[in-house]
Amino acid sequence: MTRYRLLVADPPRVAELHLAPIEVWRTERHATFVAELAEGLIAPADFERQAGALLPLAGGVRLLADPAAALALVEELRTQDLDLGATGES
Repeated sequence: MTRYRLLVADPPRVAELHLAPIEVWRTERHATFVAELAEGLIAPADFERQAGALLPLAGGVRLLADPAAALALVEELRTQDLDLGATGES
């Protein structure tokens, strides 16, 4: 299992979770949507639709689909010089 930093819903926050290989694809896809939103490449409504369509992770953990919350959390990560994705720990 790989440790990942990701944005989760309920409540919206940055979390670090150990993910099974099957969940890594969903998490990386979500991180791509977040990056596209932050760079203005997709509209907030498109982010909400695409991120909201991703299946939950183990334990029912849902990836964040709220564009305003995602942008705020990305900015918070930037101020801490952190990124979404694998944290390098196993």
